[in-house]
Parts: sequence; structure tokens; C-alpha cells
Amino acid sequence: DAESQTLADSKEKALQRLASVDKAKAPAAGEAPKKGDPSIVDQLLNWINSDEGREEALQWTATFLVAITFRTFVMEPRFIPSLSMFPTF
Repeated sequence: DAESQTLADSKEKALQRLASVDKAKAPAAGEAPKKGDPSIVDQLLNWINSDEGREEALQWTATFLVAITFRTFVMEPRFIPSLSMFPTF
């Protein structure tokens, strides 16, 4: 029973530390961000200018181009074999 009490106490302490960290970082509901906090646009630009962001953007772009190329030329080729297949209005 003493072991379960010790475990419960350590869990409670961990939760209190986590709550204090969360309160320190997050602004209260309805409170404007501090002047020193970068905006979302600034955060995005900083991420893109970082090595990690540049690498990830390159991976997403390459993946998108491969998918569009595959879909355009392999998966959905559109070819009308003769004039009889054209729509008549």
C-alpha cells in the first residue's frame, strides 16, 4: 500500500509540474499574445528558412510533382481515338 501511495504522490507531482509549464507558456483565454511572441507568419518564415523546413518543403514538393505526373500520364490518360467520339452539341 505504501508503494501505491508513493506512486500516486509522484504522479501528482508530475502533473503539477506539467500544469505549471502549460500555464507559463499559454496565454489565458481571451488574452492577446505578448509583444515579444512571434506571429504565425514569422514562425512559418523561420521554419522555412531553417534546414529542417527547407528539407521538408523540398520533400513535399517532390512528392506532389511525382503524384501529379503519375496521375497525368499513367493513371488517367485521356485520349479520344477518333472524331466520332467527340461530343456533339
